Amino acid sequence: MSPFLLLKIAIPFILVGLCGFAYHHAYQSGFDQATSLFEKKQLQATQAHNDKLNAERAGFQATMEELDQRYKGLHDVKLKNDAVLLSLQSKRLSIPARCPAHATESGNPAAASVGDDYGSAELEPAFAENIFRVTTDGDTAISQMNLRLQTCIDAYDAVRNLE
Repeated sequence: MSPFLLLKIAIPFILVGLCGFAYHHAYQSGFDQATSLFEKKQLQATQAHNDKLNAERAGFQATMEELDQRYKGLHDVKLKNDAVLLSLQSKRLSIPARCPAHATESGNPAAASVGDDYGSAELEPAFAENIFRVTTDGDTAISQMNLRLQTCIDAYDAVRNLE
């Protein structure tokens, strides 16, 4: 076989191989560009969605803070009002107490306790004010602890979101 004949047969195969390689390279390049463009669009959509969620979250937090401030103001006013009413003795504080329903013939207090009813006993105004002051101080302390706890939670969330 002559070398020219081999060359005539080999050249078309070489050309077909080169064209196939060029076609594959162009296809792969286009696929890579399309994939890159898709990823960019997906990243932009994700960032836009995250921005929208962050804006909604900020609005929600601002609304919650405003409501908390309003509630705290109303709560403070109610506490002051209750304190004033107690000090003026126009509001009375009572507690549940056991009151004998009837006396027994034998005079035995143990026998009288079997049929006890529950009633209420009114506290002296000074004692009621002391109880009110203690519970108000406790309520204020719990509110302050909740604020401190929320500050700690916010700081933890901020550090966690940095990662």
